Amino acid sequence: MNKTQRYIFLSLLTAAALILSIIEGMIPLPYIAPGAKLGLSNIVILSAVVIFGFKDAFLVVVMRSILLMLIATNPITFIYSVSSGIVSTIVMSLSCKYLNNYLSLIGISVLGAMA
Repeated sequence: MNKTQRYIFLSLLTAAALILSIIEGMIPLPYIAPGAKLGLSNIVILSAVVIFGFKDAFLVVVMRSILLMLIATNPITFIYSVSSGIVSTIVMSLSCKYLNNYLSLIGISVLGAMA
């Protein structure tokens, strides 16, 4: 895969994560914890971790958070979004690297959601 194709695929992953984040914000959840969400965009982030690795998945998380702040939310939500996305990406990347023999992708996604 050449550089242009990789950037196009990363931009499509960013757009998919952004769309899932916007849809997730529209889903009414009972208030278990303030600001808690389902984490639907973690599906896209996990795909980026598996296909491209940590650096590109980190780029997708940061770009999704910036675009989500510009489109739908306020700057305070951006801080929560980018920090939780970075921690989730780190946990999923490490578990994909070291726990791949013991956990499936669903287990790795659950670890990322818990983070």
